[in-house]
Amino acid sequence: MRRRQNVSRSGPGPPTAENLPVRSMTVVGLPHERWSEAITAVVVSKPGETIDPAALISALKERLDGCQVPKSVIVADELPRTSTGKVQKNVVRDRHAAHYGWTG
Repeated sequence: MRRRQNVSRSGPGPPTAENLPVRSMTVVGLPHERWSEAITAVVVSKPGETIDPAALISALKERLDGCQVPKSVIVADELPRTSTGKVQKNVVRDRHAAHYGWTG
């Protein structure tokens, strides 16, 4: 059994998407049977680009600590935003809550 880890939000911040086909990304915790909650990236590709989730996870493993790398990548058409442009993470979580097949 794995000990629960708290992933700190402090530090250098998310990796830049300079060489990645990612236009925008958010990271949320989704219900997971084994981990209770799994770090999951929800990404939108740059126009004309395709995202290979396995390749993106590989690229992130080179830039982040192991506990910060998403367990999965979900490719979306758009991220829900507020009128001021902030990503609505609560809406993202609700939309993808069944991604791992477990709702807690």
